[in-house]
Formats: sequence, structure tokens, C-alpha cells
Amino acid sequence: MNTKKTKKSPVAAACSALGTALLILLIVICLPLTVPKAFHYHVYTVISGSMEPAIPTGSLVYIKEMEPKDVQVDDVIAFYGTKDAASIITHRVVENRVLMGEFITKGDANATKDAGLEFVFASYGFGNVDEYQYKIEKIEDLLEL
Repeated sequence: MNTKKTKKSPVAAACSALGTALLILLIVICLPLTVPKAFHYHVYTVISGSMEPAIPTGSLVYIKEMEPKDVQVDDVIAFYGTKDAASIITHRVVENRVLMGEFITKGDANATKDAGLEFVFASYGFGNVDEYQYKIEKIEDLLEL
């Protein structure tokens, strides 16, 4: 048995090393997206500035499902904006109404109430709003503001 090893050319060795490095880089880049799913976390991208500066636009948020009764005030939660919408909203819990089956949430940057500014609610909107100074039911209502 004559086993003779042949020496790789420098170009082949460089290509092999580069390919290995790129593969390792690809795996490292994909880890933040794949590993959390193995532990039952959902990964979402924040597309608005409603939670800035705590969560900047473009950030990835990792959400783990939990029972509504376990959600505390000041927890940040993610939820569907409307029943038919596919958009996910990430806001801070202001009040947990467990018996009513709802949360009152607010984005950190949505400071109209804190600043004493008037909040206008469009009644064709996307959910329930408890407090507002004006209600818009038809376009003519804008002229009265």
C-alpha cells in the first residue's frame, strides 16, 4: 500500500479557507434569527418609532407567548393591531384588564396624553379608545376642529 498525499495548491487552500470563513460568518449571522425559535420565541422587526428611545426603529424584538393574566403594567408586549391585520404592534402596558380580556397600551413616544395635547379619535379606526377630545365620524368633522 502506497499512500501518497498530494499537496494542495495555494489557490485551492485559500479558496477552501475563504469558503469555510464565509460559511461560519453566515451561521453566526443567522443565529439570532434561528436559535430563539427553538425556545418558542417570535422574532419581529420594529417598523415605527412609537417605542423610541427604548426600542429604536429597525430593532429586532424577541417575544415569548405568555398568559394575559401574567402581563404586568410597564411590560412591553407585541400584539396584532386589528383582528384582520397582519401588522404587529409593540407597546408598553399601561393597564391590564384581565376580566375584560384587553390591555391598555401606549408607545413610549406617543406622549400626547402626557404632554396635555388633545387626542383626536377617528371612529372608523382600528380599535377601542377610552379617552379623546374630538371624534371624527365624517370628513366634515375635520372642519370643526
